[in-house]
Amino acid sequence: MNMAERVQCAIDDASAGKLMSALMHACAAVDGTGAKLYPEQKVRDRFVATFDRYLWVIEPMLAVGINLDETTFKWIALDKRPSRFSEIIYEIFRCNLAHGTEVPPGFGVVLRKSDEHRSVLIGQQQLVLPDTIIFSLLAVAVFSSANAGQKIGSDYWLSCGTMRFTVDDWWGREADARICFSTVQMPRIKMEF
Repeated sequence: MNMAERVQCAIDDASAGKLMSALMHACAAVDGTGAKLYPEQKVRDRFVATFDRYLWVIEPMLAVGINLDETTFKWIALDKRPSRFSEIIYEIFRCNLAHGTEVPPGFGVVLRKSDEHRSVLIGQQQLVLPDTIIFSLLAVAVFSSANAGQKIGSDYWLSCGTMRFTVDDWWGREADARICFSTVQMPRIKMEF
């Protein structure tokens, strides 16, 4: 399955309400992008490095107002890694979905209630994210210069606020996307507990 097919499957599954399937494809798209950007790194390291490299697009697309670079989710225990958001997405979501095991209880993705209202449910070993996490990860794949030249061949799009990006017009346009996302105004709260 190529990158364009992953993105297409994720958007189709999200539209059909199959959120975990959509998230699996979105994680695979980040994984594949990371393989191109960091071919010498191990899977976890390249996924996390790719995720962190694209926080400039993930934060506004996720649109929950959390500073994902500086917040450590200390209430979530991970195996041998700090509880940074990128590590949680990798270990809890990507690994379980990719290996055919269930995502642990307390973790999940829910449909957002509206375009204006998104919520994150946080607790001890608990993190439930809005479906915008799927589109945040897809934005990494679509805008990354590593994926220039891909084509879906249909009218698929990603949006952030009033900005709308037709996927086939935006593959690999990282520099242009950075300019667009630099205009997004939203809070960036570092959470400390």
